[in-house]
Amino acid sequence: MEAWQTDWSEFCALLARLRDSGWDNARISSHLKDKPVAWKGVVLSPGDDDSIQVDMPEQLIPLKGKRELKTFHIVAKYDEPERTKWMRLSEGDEISFTAEINGATGVFPGIRLVDFGVGSDRAADVGASEQVGEEEVVSARFARAR
Repeated sequence: MEAWQTDWSEFCALLARLRDSGWDNARISSHLKDKPVAWKGVVLSPGDDDSIQVDMPEQLIPLKGKRELKTFHIVAKYDEPERTKWMRLSEGDEISFTAEINGATGVFPGIRLVDFGVGSDRAADVGASEQVGEEEVVSARFARAR
């Protein structure tokens, strides 16, 4: 794996470099599509509206016109049948997760959750080895571009 695949800040730096090179959203998405990532974060809100919010280290991604995109958390969607395993997570839990970047044409590529663990364990008790469905997408949430 490349550094950006295991380091959130490197991922955001890669997005900034690609944008600086003149790549548009579609080209970035196509280039990163189906690439695996393994990151860590802290649960902000488990089980709300069939999703889990994960706090990630805040990063700024430069945009055109001297604007910046501030990224600070991701939202992982899950299917209703998987609600039980997600509800076992609590606010403040440190989690490690693996995901695949999926195709998107927005400023920030979508990310499909594949696996997760709590703390230093792989969290088999909350279904870490189960692969998720296509509908379960992790997308970046961010403050307004400024």
